[in-house]
Amino acid sequence: MYDNIYIDYKDSKIFIGYWSSFLVIPYLKWKIKKGEATAQNYAFLATAYSARCNYKNAMKFARQAIWYDKNYAYSYFIMGILLRENHGNYVKAEKYFKKALALAGKDYYLAIYELICAAANKSDNIERDKYETMYLNIDNDNAGYLFRKAYVYAGHWKYDLAYKAFFDAIKSSWKYKTQFDSNFFVLAIHLLVDSLISLPFRSVLRSDMAEYLISVGKEDEALEILFDLAKNDKRLSAWSYRYLADYYWEQEEYKKCYDITNRMLIIKKSAYAYYYKAISSWKLREYDDGLELLNKAEDLDKNQEFDNYDYWRCLMYCGLYDLNTALKYINLALLRQKNFDNYKIKGDILLEMNKIKEANFCYEEAEKLRN
Repeated sequence: MYDNIYIDYKDSKIFIGYWSSFLVIPYLKWKIKKGEATAQNYAFLATAYSARCNYKNAMKFARQAIWYDKNYAYSYFIMGILLRENHGNYVKAEKYFKKALALAGKDYYLAIYELICAAANKSDNIERDKYETMYLNIDNDNAGYLFRKAYVYAGHWKYDLAYKAFFDAIKSSWKYKTQFDSNFFVLAIHLLVDSLISLPFRSVLRSDMAEYLISVGKEDEALEILFDLAKNDKRLSAWSYRYLADYYWEQEEYKKCYDITNRMLIIKKSAYAYYYKAISSWKLREYDDGLELLNKAEDLDKNQEFDNYDYWRCLMYCGLYDLNTALKYINLALLRQKNFDNYKIKGDILLEMNKIKEANFCYEEAEKLRN
């Protein structure tokens, strides 16, 4: 049931493709005529007609297959293919693939692979990773499964594993005496060309992989790649450290962010490194150090990458409980930008100084600017 792109024909297995369809179509019609009108035969007819781009007949037989047996998974699978390829209806096609998977079980690789493609098409990395994990956990030595497995690995530039899956697919075809699909040759060319082209860009592809892994919640794998790039690739070292600093800051791991900026400063003194070291110092309550680091960051920030130095100086002086100096800097920040955060901080300072009326005015202005 799980390799429905092949059909038994005269004691052999034939792949249902364009050329074989000239044998398969009359053969299946003959079987139906002699009383074998089954969902499988109609679904295979739909597959054969789709191989010849005769979508009208393909849709007709796919509907008949579903009508004959609403629990036959492959009927829904081929209907999904037809809806996507002929009608461009990706949303409805995805529903049919999910229906096929629900009926056939978690090892129905045909539907899972199409769901991987659907998730990739709509840039849903979480769903893509879910189905890829499901796919790669299937224990199957079938050529069709291994063929698609190679594409899954190639989609993440894991060409060593892709080649292995490809050659395993060839061995499986020989072992089970199944006809070669012409797409085997397409895949061979795809792997060869892509792997050769990617050689000069291997580090860049690994950085893309790290971003993908973080987006699907596999932070440990991503961080391992990023640290390796930061230490061993001069071209991407600065980018990797910046990404790590941003990541740890967003994760509220301020000590790690601080440590990353130290590594960045060993390589090159930059406004970015000093800035993130400064704001990490504030989180770590190292206010005097933070003020000094802010000054260094601003001196180096010729392109004005950051525009809120006075805001952070205000927070540093609040930490030191020097409210008058903090008030001076938040006023400077407000001259540059009137926003919720600046008015809110000023209100908090004035309230701490027991200037209730002025504080309330700042809170009112902050509320007007709340996003």
